[in-house]
Amino acid sequence: MEQKYYERAYKKYKKEYPKSYLQYNIDEIIKDKERVKNILENKIFEAERALWVRELSIADCLLNEWKVKVLNNEIVNYMDDLQESLIYRFYGDMQTNEPYESDSRLFAFLLIFFSVFEWEKEEKIVLKDLNERFKTGTMSDLSLWGVSFSSEIDFFLLELYLDYRNETICGYRNNLIDNLATMIKGNRWSDISSKERDEYYSVAIQRWRTTDVEEIGEIINNLLDLRGEILCGQYLRSSEMADHRFAFFPLDVQLILYYREQLGLENPSPSVYENHFIMQTPEGKFRFSKQEYPKIDELLIGVDKFYKELDIKKYRGNVKYKLQDEKNLFGMGE
Repeated sequence: MEQKYYERAYKKYKKEYPKSYLQYNIDEIIKDKERVKNILENKIFEAERALWVRELSIADCLLNEWKVKVLNNEIVNYMDDLQESLIYRFYGDMQTNEPYESDSRLFAFLLIFFSVFEWEKEEKIVLKDLNERFKTGTMSDLSLWGVSFSSEIDFFLLELYLDYRNETICGYRNNLIDNLATMIKGNRWSDISSKERDEYYSVAIQRWRTTDVEEIGEIINNLLDLRGEILCGQYLRSSEMADHRFAFFPLDVQLILYYREQLGLENPSPSVYENHFIMQTPEGKFRFSKQEYPKIDELLIGVDKFYKELDIKKYRGNVKYKLQDEKNLFGMGE
């Protein structure tokens, strides 16, 4: 694809994304944190459902703030917003079995970042919970993962993670969309992927561990071209229909490079892919790296205490708070 199309699409994204999300998010974070604080301070146990909804809302807003900071090259401590967002989402997800789109399709996001940060305890909890959701039918509708390019990335990242960790979801590691759809007697939507997209992701999953440096370089460039082609199509047609969630972040490429490095596999020279337009954006320059636990928001400490004191069966059908017996999560209490 010609450079001019990339430039036009990115210019539109850079102009519209912050305008659409930033001020709304700042206002919502303030409001939601006040609501959470009120519930905790007054021990309004009957409002526990509103509590986890507020947590997921805060997580979404913080993620958007992080993305805007990356977009604007505000690199000082920008990881703080991402980590805080992930932790809020973790607590929100662990308090519900209900398969809402807002939390269900971001399990892959939690798993890959926890694996990179080396937050092993929290990573295992998320993977166990995701398995239980599919086994018990609380995530029985794969359409909740969305019908979009980002959904393909969700499943690709999830399969890449499972292959790296030698783990499975309900016994499956590859072709998750088809296998899980069959298991839960659901439908594998027919319009999510063209044959070309399926082939690119299938090859990447099968060959990401290759010792052929030239081959992995070709795989990376194919994934970048695929992402660029789709994003240009979205933003140049109608940015209202574009999927902002991953947008120009090449998480698939960056994760392949990071996991290969951890396994001692040789990566291609950056010169092989760094001149691609996507890799020249601030998002393209983002790199995965191990992270220490951040200082935990006092509200989250209060949330954990709130749910451990709550008789959740009185208000909902859950057996118990999923984190009831967990201690020292995210370094709290250590």
